[in-house]
Amino acid sequence: MPSLLTFNECVTRYGPLVTTEITIEQAIQEAVDAIYEMGRWPGTTVELEVSASSFVDGPNTQEKYLQLDPDLYDGVVGFRNATGGYGIQDQIALYRVGINSGDSAFIDMGRVDYNGTTVRRYRAPLGWNTNYPLWALIKKCAPVFDPGGDDTPVPVVSRNALKAAILAVCYATQNDPVREQAEWASFERWMIAGERQFHGKKQFNIGMDSSLKRRPRQFR
Repeated sequence: MPSLLTFNECVTRYGPLVTTEITIEQAIQEAVDAIYEMGRWPGTTVELEVSASSFVDGPNTQEKYLQLDPDLYDGVVGFRNATGGYGIQDQIALYRVGINSGDSAFIDMGRVDYNGTTVRRYRAPLGWNTNYPLWALIKKCAPVFDPGGDDTPVPVVSRNALKAAILAVCYATQNDPVREQAEWASFERWMIAGERQFHGKKQFNIGMDSSLKRRPRQFR
Protein backbone atom coordinates (compact mmCIF):
# COMPACT_ATOMS: atom_id res chain seq x y z
CA MET A 1 0.00 0.00 0.00
CA PRO A 2 1.65 3.28 -1.09
CA SER A 3 2.19 6.02 1.44
CA LEU A 4 0.12 9.18 1.25
CA LEU A 5 1.62 12.19 -0.46
CA THR A 6 1.94 15.35 1.59
CA PHE A 7 0.43 18.57 0.33
CA ASN A 8 3.88 19.90 -0.60
CA GLU A 9 4.68 16.69 -2.50
CA CYS A 10 1.39 16.99 -4.39
CA VAL A 11 2.22 20.57 -5.36
CA THR A 12 5.56 19.42 -6.79
CA ARG A 13 4.19 16.25 -8.42
CA TYR A 14 1.04 17.68 -10.00
CA GLY A 15 2.05 21.32 -10.49
CA PRO A 16 2.91 20.89 -14.21
CA LEU A 17 -0.67 19.70 -14.84
CA VAL A 18 -2.13 23.11 -14.07
CA THR A 19 -2.09 25.53 -17.00
CA THR A 20 -5.32 27.40 -16.18
CA GLU A 21 -5.99 30.46 -14.05
CA ILE A 22 -6.31 28.30 -10.92
CA THR A 23 -3.16 27.54 -8.94
CA ILE A 24 -2.07 24.01 -8.11
CA GLU A 25 -2.59 24.77 -4.41
CA GLN A 26 -6.19 25.82 -5.07
CA ALA A 27 -6.79 22.83 -7.35
CA ILE A 28 -5.61 20.35 -4.70
CA GLN A 29 -7.76 21.95 -2.00
CA GLU A 30 -10.86 22.05 -4.21
CA ALA A 31 -10.31 18.44 -5.31
CA VAL A 32 -10.09 17.23 -1.70
CA ASP A 33 -13.15 19.32 -0.77
CA ALA A 34 -15.15 17.69 -3.59
CA ILE A 35 -14.02 14.17 -2.60
CA TYR A 36 -15.12 14.69 1.00
CA GLU A 37 -18.41 16.23 -0.12
CA MET A 38 -19.25 12.99 -1.95
CA GLY A 39 -19.36 11.19 1.39
CA ARG A 40 -18.72 7.73 -0.03
CA TRP A 41 -15.00 7.04 0.06
CA PRO A 42 -12.99 5.44 2.92
CA GLY A 43 -11.75 8.00 5.40
CA THR A 44 -14.26 10.68 4.41
CA THR A 45 -17.07 9.43 6.66
CA VAL A 46 -17.48 8.24 10.23
CA GLU A 47 -20.22 6.13 11.81
CA LEU A 48 -21.51 7.47 15.11
CA GLU A 49 -24.03 6.03 17.53
CA VAL A 50 -26.52 8.75 18.40
CA SER A 51 -27.57 8.85 22.05
CA ALA A 52 -30.81 10.22 23.47
CA SER A 53 -28.89 13.18 24.91
CA SER A 54 -27.94 14.22 21.37
CA PHE A 55 -31.54 15.25 20.66
CA VAL A 56 -33.28 18.45 21.73
CA ASP A 57 -37.03 19.01 21.91
CA GLY A 58 -38.82 20.88 19.16
CA PRO A 59 -41.69 23.36 19.44
CA ASN A 60 -44.16 20.53 20.08
CA THR A 61 -43.92 17.22 21.90
CA GLN A 62 -43.75 15.18 18.68
CA GLU A 63 -40.63 16.86 17.32
CA LYS A 64 -37.05 15.95 18.18
CA TYR A 65 -33.96 17.57 16.67
CA LEU A 66 -30.48 16.13 16.26
CA GLN A 67 -27.82 18.84 16.21
CA LEU A 68 -24.22 18.51 15.01
CA ASP A 69 -21.19 20.77 15.14
CA PRO A 70 -20.70 21.97 11.53
CA ASP A 71 -17.01 22.57 12.20
CA LEU A 72 -16.54 18.84 12.85
CA TYR A 73 -19.03 17.21 10.48
CA ASP A 74 -20.22 18.20 7.03
CA GLY A 75 -23.68 16.67 7.11
CA VAL A 76 -25.24 13.23 7.45
CA VAL A 77 -25.32 10.64 4.64
CA GLY A 78 -28.01 8.51 6.29
CA PHE A 79 -29.47 7.12 9.50
CA ARG A 80 -30.18 3.55 10.56
CA ASN A 81 -31.58 1.73 13.58
CA ALA A 82 -32.09 -1.97 14.31
CA THR A 83 -35.04 -2.25 11.91
CA GLY A 84 -33.79 -0.38 8.85
CA GLY A 85 -32.47 2.77 7.27
CA TYR A 86 -33.95 6.25 7.04
CA GLY A 87 -33.58 8.64 4.17
CA ILE A 88 -32.89 12.35 4.50
CA GLN A 89 -35.13 14.90 2.81
CA ASP A 90 -34.91 18.65 2.53
CA GLN A 91 -37.42 21.06 4.03
CA ILE A 92 -39.55 21.08 0.87
CA ALA A 93 -41.02 17.77 2.07
CA LEU A 94 -42.67 19.63 4.93
CA TYR A 95 -44.70 21.81 2.57
CA ARG A 96 -45.99 19.40 -0.06
CA VAL A 97 -49.70 19.32 -0.68
CA GLY A 98 -51.52 16.26 0.66
CA ILE A 99 -49.88 13.63 2.83
CA ASN A 100 -46.81 15.06 4.48
CA SER A 101 -43.96 12.92 3.20
CA GLY A 102 -41.66 14.39 5.81
CA ASP A 103 -43.47 12.80 8.75
CA SER A 104 -41.52 9.53 8.54
CA ALA A 105 -38.14 10.89 7.39
CA PHE A 106 -35.24 12.83 8.80
CA ILE A 107 -35.39 16.41 7.53
CA ASP A 108 -32.22 18.42 6.91
CA MET A 109 -32.98 21.82 8.43
CA GLY A 110 -29.59 23.24 7.44
CA ARG A 111 -27.51 25.46 9.68
CA VAL A 112 -29.45 27.22 12.40
CA ASP A 113 -28.64 29.29 15.47
CA TYR A 114 -29.17 27.50 18.79
CA ASN A 115 -28.49 29.46 21.96
CA GLY A 116 -25.95 31.62 20.15
CA THR A 117 -24.17 28.68 18.50
CA THR A 118 -24.42 27.61 14.86
CA VAL A 119 -25.44 23.94 14.51
CA ARG A 120 -26.41 21.60 11.67
CA ARG A 121 -29.93 20.47 12.52
CA TYR A 122 -31.92 17.37 11.53
CA ARG A 123 -35.54 16.86 12.52
CA ALA A 124 -36.30 13.24 13.40
CA PRO A 125 -39.46 11.50 12.14
CA LEU A 126 -42.48 12.65 14.10
CA GLY A 127 -42.97 10.80 17.37
CA TRP A 128 -39.36 9.54 17.32
CA ASN A 129 -38.44 7.39 20.31
CA THR A 130 -34.93 8.33 21.41
CA ASN A 131 -34.62 5.33 23.73
CA TYR A 132 -33.56 2.97 20.94
CA PRO A 133 -30.10 2.80 19.31
CA LEU A 134 -29.57 4.95 16.23
CA TRP A 135 -26.51 5.17 14.00
CA ALA A 136 -25.59 8.01 11.68
CA LEU A 137 -23.17 7.88 8.78
CA ILE A 138 -21.64 11.36 8.82
CA LYS A 139 -19.38 13.16 6.39
CA LYS A 140 -16.16 14.51 7.85
CA CYS A 141 -15.05 18.03 7.08
CA ALA A 142 -12.26 18.12 4.51
CA PRO A 143 -8.82 19.08 5.80
CA VAL A 144 -7.72 22.63 5.00
CA PHE A 145 -4.17 22.97 3.73
CA ASP A 146 -1.85 25.94 4.06
CA PRO A 147 -1.19 27.13 0.48
CA GLY A 148 2.12 28.59 1.62
CA GLY A 149 3.46 25.13 2.40
CA ASP A 150 2.05 22.17 4.29
CA ASP A 151 3.50 18.77 5.19
CA THR A 152 0.06 17.37 6.04
CA PRO A 153 -0.73 14.15 4.10
CA VAL A 154 -3.43 14.47 1.44
CA PRO A 155 -5.90 11.70 2.44
CA VAL A 156 -6.37 10.10 -0.99
CA VAL A 157 -4.64 6.72 -1.28
CA SER A 158 -4.85 6.38 -5.07
CA ARG A 159 -2.45 8.82 -6.69
CA ASN A 160 -4.06 8.32 -10.08
CA ALA A 161 -7.45 9.15 -8.56
CA LEU A 162 -6.07 12.32 -6.97
CA LYS A 163 -4.56 13.34 -10.31
CA ALA A 164 -7.92 12.83 -12.03
CA ALA A 165 -9.71 14.90 -9.37
CA ILE A 166 -7.21 17.77 -9.78
CA LEU A 167 -7.68 17.68 -13.56
CA ALA A 168 -11.47 17.70 -13.10
CA VAL A 169 -11.20 20.87 -11.01
CA CYS A 170 -8.99 22.48 -13.66
CA TYR A 171 -11.44 21.65 -16.45
CA ALA A 172 -14.27 23.08 -14.34
CA THR A 173 -12.45 26.42 -14.20
CA GLN A 174 -12.23 26.31 -18.01
CA ASN A 175 -15.99 25.71 -18.24
CA ASP A 176 -15.37 22.35 -19.96
CA PRO A 177 -18.03 20.04 -18.41
CA VAL A 178 -17.36 17.19 -20.83
CA ARG A 179 -13.72 16.72 -19.86
CA GLU A 180 -14.53 17.57 -16.23
CA GLN A 181 -17.06 14.72 -16.01
CA ALA A 182 -14.67 12.40 -17.84
CA GLU A 183 -12.00 13.04 -15.20
CA TRP A 184 -14.46 12.47 -12.33
CA ALA A 185 -15.44 9.18 -13.97
CA SER A 186 -11.76 8.29 -14.16
CA PHE A 187 -11.39 9.27 -10.50
CA GLU A 188 -14.17 6.85 -9.52
CA ARG A 189 -12.63 3.98 -11.50
CA TRP A 190 -9.24 4.52 -9.85
CA MET A 191 -10.79 4.71 -6.38
CA ILE A 192 -12.75 1.48 -6.87
CA ALA A 193 -9.65 -0.25 -8.24
CA GLY A 194 -7.67 1.02 -5.26
CA GLU A 195 -10.23 -0.36 -2.80
CA ARG A 196 -10.03 -3.80 -4.41
CA GLN A 197 -6.23 -3.71 -4.41
CA PHE A 198 -5.85 -2.66 -0.79
CA HIS A 199 -8.89 -4.33 0.82
CA GLY A 200 -9.66 -7.24 -1.50
CA LYS A 201 -12.90 -8.07 -3.24
CA LYS A 202 -16.11 -7.60 -1.30
CA GLN A 203 -17.44 -10.75 0.36
CA PHE A 204 -21.11 -11.64 0.07
CA ASN A 205 -23.20 -14.08 2.10
CA ILE A 206 -25.64 -16.12 0.03
CA GLY A 207 -28.73 -17.51 1.73
CA MET A 208 -32.29 -16.87 2.77
CA ASP A 209 -31.28 -15.00 5.90
CA SER A 210 -28.06 -13.44 4.65
CA SER A 211 -29.50 -9.94 4.90
CA LEU A 212 -30.09 -10.51 8.59
CA LYS A 213 -26.49 -11.50 9.27
CA ARG A 214 -24.59 -8.60 7.76
CA ARG A 215 -24.53 -4.92 8.50
CA PRO A 216 -25.62 -2.43 5.83
CA ARG A 217 -22.89 -1.81 3.29
CA GLN A 218 -22.47 1.87 4.15
CA PHE A 219 -21.52 0.96 7.72
CA ARG A 220 -18.75 -1.46 6.89
